[in-house]
Amino acid sequence: MANGVLTTLAAKVAPEALPGLIAQLRAIPVPKGDAAQLAMWAAGFKKLGEMVHEVSLDLNGLAQRNLPEVWAGSAASLAGDVVVAASTDLEDASEVFTRADQVLFQFESALKQALDKHRMASDLLNSAADAHAAGSFQQCADHLHVAGGDLVASMNHAITGGEQARRSFQKLAQEANAHQLSGTGMSAADRLAIAEASGYGRR
Repeated sequence: MANGVLTTLAAKVAPEALPGLIAQLRAIPVPKGDAAQLAMWAAGFKKLGEMVHEVSLDLNGLAQRNLPEVWAGSAASLAGDVVVAASTDLEDASEVFTRADQVLFQFESALKQALDKHRMASDLLNSAADAHAAGSFQQCADHLHVAGGDLVASMNHAITGGEQARRSFQKLAQEANAHQLSGTGMSAADRLAIAEASGYGRR
């Protein structure tokens, strides 16, 4: 709709047609989405990433130290393998959380720009209406032209930001599934090994 108004404004517009164009642009809705909520989600993912990373470092440190004496021989070796595998899985999870935080931050930024552009357009449309009421028809048309450009930019920011976020999260999900199916990290056998290791130690 905004592009259509801009096309109309490119030609000579009769003063009586200007109010209709103002109404058309005012009918364009505010982009959907809550930038503040996106910021909260991004902060949550960032915090999760930091927490999981710390646990990963702790596990990695454990793997490099002597295991408890109750775990001896092959049991200790199995336990060490599990600790390393678990640490790797956690580090991978930390990376995913961190990347999710970055995706949400970029989406939040795009949405904020979209909302800002829409707000600027709304202010200009009010100015255009005032100019028309005062008989300043050229000024009214000028305000309409800028407002139309802002609304086009608003829609582009919202659409592009949302699509980029969708593709990024789709890629993250695919990578997570591929990692899970590849058998890397801590498998069911690894988890069984830690239980057996603790059992061996009590014999």
